Amino acid sequence: MSEGQSTSLIVQQLDLLIGGYGYNCYRGENQMRADDQLVRQRASQALAEAARLLSGLHVAYQQRFIPTATRENPLPPAGELQRAREITRLRERIEALDAQVRGMSVPTQDRFWQRYRTEAGVLNQLIDFDYRLITLSAEVEQRVRALTPDGWKSGEGAALDEPLRGIEAAVRERSRLLLSA
Repeated sequence: MSEGQSTSLIVQQLDLLIGGYGYNCYRGENQMRADDQLVRQRASQALAEAARLLSGLHVAYQQRFIPTATRENPLPPAGELQRAREITRLRERIEALDAQVRGMSVPTQDRFWQRYRTEAGVLNQLIDFDYRLITLSAEVEQRVRALTPDGWKSGEGAALDEPLRGIEAAVRERSRLLLSA
């Protein structure tokens, strides 16, 4: 076998390895799939950072408003303990959303389903969900970053409920779209 022939066989094998599984790195659908993954990664990072900041807020809140137990005062104020637990619950809610965002599915590259739907069309519809996810996640991160123990005590944490509900709705609607597509 000549050298030109072996090079040709190697090129053929590479073509089969790359394209043989239905993957073509230059197709628009693959670029859209990669963009969707990047957006979900950025939204996940913002939510993870918000959860990390809430852990710090919880510690700062406890240091500021929950006194150390003494013989005269062995139990901390119940209202302050409740507000500290609310920080923990909010952090857990954000961590659960982060896990949902990271685990969201994308349309499969199944040739059978490609007969019934166009993957590019579904991926185009996901752009709206991606935009909502990334803007709401960034908003949550910014609002948590601005929280202080005094602000939490005065009820400023309630402003996080609206963008969190928006993220939850976007995750649900996105799942419905992928189930129906």
